[in-house]
Amino acid sequence: QKESTLHLVLRLRGGGDERPKREAKPVERLVQEPAPTTKARASKPKAVKGGVAKGKKAAKDPNAPKKPLVGYMLFSKHNRDSIKAKNPDMPVTEIAKELGKVWGKLTDAKKDAWKAGKIAM
Repeated sequence: QKESTLHLVLRLRGGGDERPKREAKPVERLVQEPAPTTKARASKPKAVKGGVAKGKKAAKDPNAPKKPLVGYMLFSKHNRDSIKAKNPDMPVTEIAKELGKVWGKLTDAKKDAWKAGKIAM
């Protein structure tokens, strides 16, 4: 146990050993009887936030309308067949790369037309 410098000096001079100790106070118990035993609880449903139980996915509505295609996906859907016709042996990944190159070369006006859902070729 480490001692401070002051304590060391006092001990070397012959003083400081007779430090009064604190008296231990008796601990008063607020409750005399032991804690009651717990009863088995009925299982509650888990906390629900936003209509979905915690840790579970929301059930997908099969009748919900689909979101519209993004401009690039609409463009690739309409142009995939023409690229595939020119290169029938090309793998799917290469076709996607080629579509990306063609999309990158389009002007902003044509891209905006595709994004708006207007087919412009």
